[in-house]
Amino acid sequence: MKYKILMASSDINYNNFCSTFFENKKIYEIEKSTTGLDTLNKYLKIEPDILILDSIINDINYIDIIDKISIFNKNGKNKCNIILIINNQNDKLSLYNTAKIYQIFTKSHDLKHLLETIELMLSEFSIPILTEKEINLLLTKLNFSLSSKGTKYIKSAITHCYYSQYSENTFCSLKELFEIVANEYDT
Repeated sequence: MKYKILMASSDINYNNFCSTFFENKKIYEIEKSTTGLDTLNKYLKIEPDILILDSIINDINYIDIIDKISIFNKNGKNKCNIILIINNQNDKLSLYNTAKIYQIFTKSHDLKHLLETIELMLSEFSIPILTEKEINLLLTKLNFSLSSKGTKYIKSAITHCYYSQYSENTFCSLKELFEIVANEYDT
């Protein structure tokens, strides 16, 4: 499976340089855009896993692009999938817009660091979310009373077990699991 990255920059040389770097990795499918309108159209069309957005883009302000993409992502798919490239630290972003961005780099960034960030994003996006509704359904199937005093501890233990398969921080015994849950609730 190839991951889709949309590179959006008015700087054609920057777009080409980054695209070539990522295409060499063979697991990324790169689309490029050079205007804000083209970026929005391609975003809707290809639904990229990641958007790398340069703050210097013609015709539409990058903050407006971020806002419009957030509207497209109302269902949560690819939520916060934007890496913003700014020219310098003086570019202004509101806290509201920052929450929609996964990472911000300055234009002089290291491409290896950008690649590491992309790999981290993709690993985080690929972890299926375990909802409380699913946990409740599981406990109900096991005839567990959801109103019992220990429910929050059981739910926490299930959650830790579920996510441990995606984490480097695994535990080896029930005792370790109970210690994690006990620390979480200060018991």
